[in-house]
Amino acid sequence: NLITKRYVYQKRDEEKIIIVADNEQQAQKKLKILIKENDNEQIECIDEMNLIDYLTENYKEMNIRLYLVTDRSPEGQQFRLGFGGCIALLRYPISTSIFDSLENNNENNEIDTYDY
Repeated sequence: NLITKRYVYQKRDEEKIIIVADNEQQAQKKLKILIKENDNEQIECIDEMNLIDYLTENYKEMNIRLYLVTDRSPEGQQFRLGFGGCIALLRYPISTSIFDSLENNNENNEIDTYDY
């Protein structure tokens, strides 16, 4: 039920494309801004697709792992309400071992306590 769509815009006579992922109203506002920024040049929408459909069809080519969470569970409902349904696209893995030294430093610090 995610209403976010992926819009691909292109200026006429140019190869450069502009990709906007948003709901329809916000995408229209961004298109108007793009037109103003480009001296009212013709910008046309060459592709419009539901963002979830686009990701499920193309995630392998983009080398990403895709996890879809339903909003029919309490956790999924909270996820949808709290984050709008789409929280993150992380491209590069992060090793959790880099946080170990930070934890050890915090454990070694003595906390000063004062009696008043």
